[in-house]
Amino acid sequence: MGRGFSSCARSPSTRPLGPAAIAGRWKFFGLAASSKDDDPLTIERLQRAYRAGGLKGYWSTQLEFAVPRYEAAIAAARTRSPQRYVSSIPLAELYARAGDNERALALLQDSYRNRDENLRWLKAESLLPNSPWETVRRDPRFADMLRGMGLDGPAPAPVAAR
Repeated sequence: MGRGFSSCARSPSTRPLGPAAIAGRWKFFGLAASSKDDDPLTIERLQRAYRAGGLKGYWSTQLEFAVPRYEAAIAAARTRSPQRYVSSIPLAELYARAGDNERALALLQDSYRNRDENLRWLKAESLLPNSPWETVRRDPRFADMLRGMGLDGPAPAPVAAR
């Protein structure tokens, strides 16, 4: 496991992370701007974005890095096979964190139409503290999607601490 991802695993996902994790988290998902875990230009740009715009600025800058990488991943997948699928869920997460719920929902609905297996965790992830789906889950289209996947039952009771 790379230095970036291990740092990320110990950190809450909504807070800008340490230098290795900033680039490493999205590199893990294949969406980072750099091929290095600790690219100083990427880190510096993300830190500037956070100082200027808080979390929204940080996630918007992550999104600027991710969109071209996602489009390149789709193009590369289609050259290998016209029917190859590239999950849009990591990109939807970035849109949700950046506050663009319409684009986040459009990508989630696209994932739903394509039967993306990663959606099976969507309800559970939406109930976590600091979930990227906090604002999106209030939308009726989100509930419709969960219902369509058979995930519309009541939320489980929290596990009591022993």
